[in-house]
Amino acid sequence: DLLDAGYGVKKLLDCGFTPRQLLDAGVTLAQLRAAGVDISSLLADGISPADLIRNGYCADGVLKGVSDLSTLRSSGVDAGDLFDSGASVNQLINFGYSAREILSAGASVSLMLANGIDPADIRDAGVSKKEISFAQKNLSQVKGGVCTASYAASQNNAGVQVSVLLPLGCSPRVLQEVGYPALDLVREGVSAGRLRAAGYTASDLVSAGVSLNELVKACYSIESLISAGFSPDQLNKAGISVAALLSAGISPS
Repeated sequence: DLLDAGYGVKKLLDCGFTPRQLLDAGVTLAQLRAAGVDISSLLADGISPADLIRNGYCADGVLKGVSDLSTLRSSGVDAGDLFDSGASVNQLINFGYSAREILSAGASVSLMLANGIDPADIRDAGVSKKEISFAQKNLSQVKGGVCTASYAASQNNAGVQVSVLLPLGCSPRVLQEVGYPALDLVREGVSAGRLRAAGYTASDLVSAGVSLNELVKACYSIESLISAGFSPDQLNKAGISVAALLSAGISPS
């Protein structure tokens, strides 16, 4: 009745209604997010992690808020959402995702092999023997089968391109550490979320041609977006709520 009478979501929250009560009354998770309701409050109110991610909450924020990470898969969280937000293959393995799910999330065969996934499981996920053999041959070029910062730095100094190193299992974080620019990884299709998790700044991605909407979706902080040159009005139009701006100490006007 209060909703029908024109009371806003923020006002109803201030009056003491819980997120669950508002959802039951017809308010959407997107409306709660716009009103500034945080992840921890929604998880405490019994909202599933998968529903939060599907409605625009940042996957890595959900990861930080979930007390038992082994429940992510069973609650319906997609491995691809986690991988795009910066979760490593090793984390996905520990969360219980299968080789098929990790492959579908976008992980390369070399990266899967480098993280100890059995070639037979990768084969069962639909990868050909030829492709697995090729990935194993590539990994044999890397000492110990793991692309370390020292290895990536030597390749950078030798002028080796990112397009060569990513299939060898070199992670975006390692590539960032040794000085590869964000643009090189953007050209290879690495998501903005993975680049953020790797340590690239919002300004780095702006220079690489990534849009504000992509940066917001990748969960860059309000402060980093302001530092990258965006105005509060631009952030608001890109989906960041006035409540979130005020919470960050930014005037929306």
